[in-house]
Amino acid sequence: MTFESYCSPPEAPVFYPTYDEFADPLEYIEKIRPIASRAGLCKVIPPKEWQPPFCVNVDEFRFTPRIQRINELEAGTRTKIKFYERLTKLFDSQGIKLKNPTVEKEVLDLAKLHKIVKDEGGYDMCCSQKKWANVAKKMDFHDTQTSRVLKQHYEKLLLSYDVYETGIYEEHTEISNSNDSKKAESNGTMKNGNKRKDSSPSTSTNNIDPFANFICKSCTRGDDDNYLLICDICDNCYHTYCLIPALTEIPRGQWRCPKCVAQLYHSATPSDAYGFEQSPKEYTLGEFGEMADEFKRNYFNKPLSEITCDDVEQEFWRILSLPDASVKVEYGADLQTGELGSGFPTTRTKDLTENDKKYLNSPWNLNNFACHYKSVLRYINADISGMKVPWAYVGMCFSCFCWHVEDHWSYSINYLHWGEPKTWYGVPGSSAEKLENCMKSYAPDLFDKTPDLLHHLVTIMNPSVLLRGGVPVVKTHQQAGEFVITFPRAYHAGFNHGFNFAEANNFCPADWLPMGRCAIDHYKEVKRYSVFSHDELICKLASECQYLDPAIGDATKFELDYIVQQEKNSRKSAYDQGAIDGDRVCFELMPDDERQCDACKTTCFLSAVSCLCKPNVLVCINHIDQLCSCSPRKYCLWYRYTLNEMGDMLDALRERLNLCQNWKLLVNRLISTDQQNLIDFNDIEKHTTSGALCLRDDIRVKMEEKLTEAAECRKLAKNFLKRITCKDEPMEISTEDGTNKKKKILDNENKVTLNEINQLKTRIKSLGITFNEMKTIQDILTNCLSYQDEIKNLLQSEKLQTPDIYSNYIERSDQYQIELPIIERLKLFYQASIWYELVQKTINRMIPPSKLRSLITSGQAFQTLHHQIQQQINELQVQLQQLEFWDEKCRQLTKEEPRPTLNTLEEFIKTADEANIHLSSIDKIRTLIVDCHGWNEKFEQMQQGEHYPFLSSYEQLYEQARHFHIDLEPLKLIEQTILQARTWLDKAQAVFRRPDSMLTLIEMITPRVSVAPKTTTKKRQASKRTTGDGPINESIGILDDTIAKVLSSDENDPETVYKVYREATRKEIECLNELREHNQKKRLDSSSTYCICEKPYSEIMLQCDLCNEYYHRHCLPYHGTDANTSVWWICDFCIRSRRPRLQDVVKLLANLQKLTVRLPEGEILQCLTERAITWQEKAEAFLASPILRELSTVKAENRNFKQEEFINDPTKSQARSLESESSRPLNNLAESQLETLLIEGGLLEIYVDQIKLLTKLVNSSRRSNLLSDKPKATRIQQGDKNKSNTIRKRKSYEIIAKTEKTIRRKRSRKSFLPDQRSSDSQLGSAAPVVYVSSMTDIQQTLGKSSPTPDVDHDNNPLLISDDENEQTKKVNVLGSGEDECAVDGGACLKPSGSSIKWVCCDACERWFHLVCVGLTSVKKKEEFKCTRCKQASLTSSTSTPTIALTS
Repeated sequence: MTFESYCSPPEAPVFYPTYDEFADPLEYIEKIRPIASRAGLCKVIPPKEWQPPFCVNVDEFRFTPRIQRINELEAGTRTKIKFYERLTKLFDSQGIKLKNPTVEKEVLDLAKLHKIVKDEGGYDMCCSQKKWANVAKKMDFHDTQTSRVLKQHYEKLLLSYDVYETGIYEEHTEISNSNDSKKAESNGTMKNGNKRKDSSPSTSTNNIDPFANFICKSCTRGDDDNYLLICDICDNCYHTYCLIPALTEIPRGQWRCPKCVAQLYHSATPSDAYGFEQSPKEYTLGEFGEMADEFKRNYFNKPLSEITCDDVEQEFWRILSLPDASVKVEYGADLQTGELGSGFPTTRTKDLTENDKKYLNSPWNLNNFACHYKSVLRYINADISGMKVPWAYVGMCFSCFCWHVEDHWSYSINYLHWGEPKTWYGVPGSSAEKLENCMKSYAPDLFDKTPDLLHHLVTIMNPSVLLRGGVPVVKTHQQAGEFVITFPRAYHAGFNHGFNFAEANNFCPADWLPMGRCAIDHYKEVKRYSVFSHDELICKLASECQYLDPAIGDATKFELDYIVQQEKNSRKSAYDQGAIDGDRVCFELMPDDERQCDACKTTCFLSAVSCLCKPNVLVCINHIDQLCSCSPRKYCLWYRYTLNEMGDMLDALRERLNLCQNWKLLVNRLISTDQQNLIDFNDIEKHTTSGALCLRDDIRVKMEEKLTEAAECRKLAKNFLKRITCKDEPMEISTEDGTNKKKKILDNENKVTLNEINQLKTRIKSLGITFNEMKTIQDILTNCLSYQDEIKNLLQSEKLQTPDIYSNYIERSDQYQIELPIIERLKLFYQASIWYELVQKTINRMIPPSKLRSLITSGQAFQTLHHQIQQQINELQVQLQQLEFWDEKCRQLTKEEPRPTLNTLEEFIKTADEANIHLSSIDKIRTLIVDCHGWNEKFEQMQQGEHYPFLSSYEQLYEQARHFHIDLEPLKLIEQTILQARTWLDKAQAVFRRPDSMLTLIEMITPRVSVAPKTTTKKRQASKRTTGDGPINESIGILDDTIAKVLSSDENDPETVYKVYREATRKEIECLNELREHNQKKRLDSSSTYCICEKPYSEIMLQCDLCNEYYHRHCLPYHGTDANTSVWWICDFCIRSRRPRLQDVVKLLANLQKLTVRLPEGEILQCLTERAITWQEKAEAFLASPILRELSTVKAENRNFKQEEFINDPTKSQARSLESESSRPLNNLAESQLETLLIEGGLLEIYVDQIKLLTKLVNSSRRSNLLSDKPKATRIQQGDKNKSNTIRKRKSYEIIAKTEKTIRRKRSRKSFLPDQRSSDSQLGSAAPVVYVSSMTDIQQTLGKSSPTPDVDHDNNPLLISDDENEQTKKVNVLGSGEDECAVDGGACLKPSGSSIKWVCCDACERWFHLVCVGLTSVKKKEEFKCTRCKQASLTSSTSTPTIALTS
């Protein structure tokens, strides 16, 4: 089966209004109407700024859509469907099943064949004129034999259809039924099955022919029985050739006569009425959208994004063209926004933002569209849904709206809020009848049965058919956010491409009123109900004519004139027929269904006619003859207005429009360019009182603007006149002498300017309106201008006048309350004359440059007024240039680079004095020269002193000279001297300062007058305090401040400094002795606390040999594992510096002698060096004393006893103890002297070589007195424990001999890094212990003049022991497995051969293979710590490192 092809129509006009054009919708539509109305519809795309919100509550918006069967909507398709339904019912009525035949391998379209034959004149015409070939051609068949086949099929299948459609057999049925009833009454027979029987018992006796009823109902003959058929239902008989059409053969099976078939056919034929049924399901927007998207996706079997508009459009028209295509969709149409909610903002919308509120009153908001002042619908009181209240439309794919025009042929506007596009097809109103005729000719059957089919909105037609019929059709795709506007009587249709939401409304501007009248006349013809009464609307407009827009007023006058004339004629006709007057009826208060004409269904308003026989039936006055069959004299004519009232209404409207016209003429005169004749404002006010301004049109708007501006001008003129005529009243003010005088207070702000008056005159002239006030203002202005001319002549005089003359003219200006611009110029001349007199008085005096510059600056404001002022200013500028020249020379001399010499400045001052120049900058140079001479004198005094000055004096002198910015000769010498001194200080600081120490050189080498107990260290750290003795440092105690006082003056010689230093040294020793006694006595008090942790005494503690303070091993860095119990050990609190060698300090002092300036650090360092040398001499004397020899002999005897004897034989141990008692007095004296020397040497911050020898002696002495002191006993116990371990693990002498070389190699690895350990290692790290075997080593050492160069010496003092203990340690090292690598966990890699290289930890002194710690070499001065020591240094950051003395 073929379908109608679709050809896309041309595009409808599209308009893009600007933001200003978009302000008024009806004005813009009126602007585009000439173009858009020719197409029937157009699309308007709003500006980008117009983005209204969507305000529908999605959850509350619930609706029930309509069900649309798409293939049944198209007119031609529905005609085919109805045809096949009726044809099928006809065959079913005959008991035959319809089968579509096949022609040329295609199913024959019986509907098309029937229509073509009917168009050709019918079956008989085609047969008589042989048009079957033409029919085959129109059916698109090309075989010559097809025409005969078509004729046969038509005879067989369609000819009977034509017969039954004509209703012939229905008429025969009615006639035959009446005849049969009569015969039945006369004969008394009845039917029973297929046989006839006589119901009376006398049938056999009356000799009635049994075959009398077997006669043909058509020809009434009973012959030719072979062709006589009997109906299986009613037993009626027909000849085959009497049937229409005639049968060529006897049918098989059951046969039904035409009468029975006609009854079955017409009873079974469906009704021709068609409409949309409601869906059984209610949807929300979300549910409907899901359903719509799913339908579209499944139908096209592709994603929604890939479906184009063309795909949907082609498929839509394809479905409409196929009768057998069954597609059902749902469409939410004509949804009332008043109940469900509008997409635009309304007063009921909640939670509107400030941006959304501007759309609430927007004229393009469809809720406001019908109430536009240019729309006549605003005058209809009722809220007509769909016209005044918008309707909402929720569409899905293929849902459509059929061809229709709007109610009353009004305009319509549709806005697509969001969703997929909507396609529109439109036909202009001028071609509406063409479309109706085309559709009627295309589907005549539908229109025959339903004449107002197009009003039902259920029929659509392919635009291609309309285009072929000569109907102009346009198309447009409406996207979201776009408007589509249809014009009066413009047929339009369309469909949706998918899920979307649109909103539509109607509006009726002035040009619609004639179309509305035509629509009502058309409705009367087709007997369609109207939505509202057109006559009522016109009368409503006429009654409110004072508020009408002029365009609406003109259209209303035309319509009212027509209505009044028609009503007069109709009432005259009714009265002529005999109708009588009824009462006045307010038809507008009656429901519309109660005042509808029973004949034409129009809504009555002006008049209506009723009859007593039908009191509830009304007809309009035009259909009085269709009311009833009663005499017209019984008719009663009801009216709304009398004819006179209607005439008065028309006259009032005309008068109003005439007044408006006169007003337009007046406005045109005002707005014309020719304003020679001004109009008095009083005349205009007369017209405004008539109310003509209420008319709303462009002229009214312009006139309102004119009148508004005129009112402003008059108000301004009155204000000007009041200000001009108002005189300033004098006020009493107090004067300087205490009296009160009356003086006028001038208010310049209250004066009227000439510019303001001229602007007002210009505005009045442009308006064409004048006032009485302006005449008075003009008279005053004339006098004022005359006074202005006098001032002009004064100001143009050749000679500058005195201030009094100018002042008199200024006072005269007070009588005119008009601000003249020339008055300001007059005041400038007055000020200029005052300035000129001032300059004349001061020109001969010596004027400072600042005052001269001030005069010139103040006079520049007047230099253009008069040539005398300009001449005076030039003279002042010449004088100022001279002063500026000298000022610039001063600035050049005093700038930083290049610095001038003192002689240059002196010559400059001499030249300035000769030129008699007085400047502040020159005075500053004079002062600077005096300061420089004073500085030179001070420098000479310092150079001529007996001793070199201190560095601080030089620095003060240098800082003073820097501020002069003058090139002084001694300045470079001072700068070089300061640099050399600072360089020496940096070197000395580097020699003495320990790593991570913040002490200055003064703090490291100045004697201390107070060494606080170490237990107060934490308290001092928490709160720093200062005593009268000197500053406190948490790590060094209190320094002697007397030395600093002596060194602060250049007058003190070195001898005085040395004396003070010796006294400070004495105080330091006394302070230390007191501290030692205090710390020693603490052992007697059980509540005493020790160490830096301030905790009680414990068994494992170390005692400082300098301050006698006890320390816990675990409180010291590395838990004190590097401090041997039999060693002379000094804590970190007693050592302030690195204690460089005496030789290094001597080198520093040699460099100090080269400086030409004294340094406090140098003076103290010299004293410290002398003190060290003095101590060195005392130490050498002690080492050479006889007491030392006796002490050596006793030690040798004690050493001859074996350790095993003391262990195994207690008696021998006791005897040996008794023998040693005899030598103890001598030992105590030597040890006392030795300890005193070591204490004095321990206070030195310089390392002297004799300290090594003395520490060896004290270690040897302590070994014999291990049980004399408890802390020493602790050391002995620890030592005994180590010794016992050594005995148990002692190896043979052969093993010791083998490993001795290895031990020496390990020590030599430590000896090649002395610089590193002295400068970069952590403070408190101890050197390996060295033991002395006998006093012979000491004597050999004494015999040497100086220490051997290969002695292992560290700049940090380390622990020292004798050589015997050194040998013992060698054994201990071997016994404890020190030949093995000390890597934790036994992770040694065990290298061999040349890959065995060792490295010693600078903290714990354990040895490691380089390979095992991940190293390949150790650089010089590079610190190395093992993993354990690194972790210990982090965890014991609060502990104080220990320092030991060593060589």
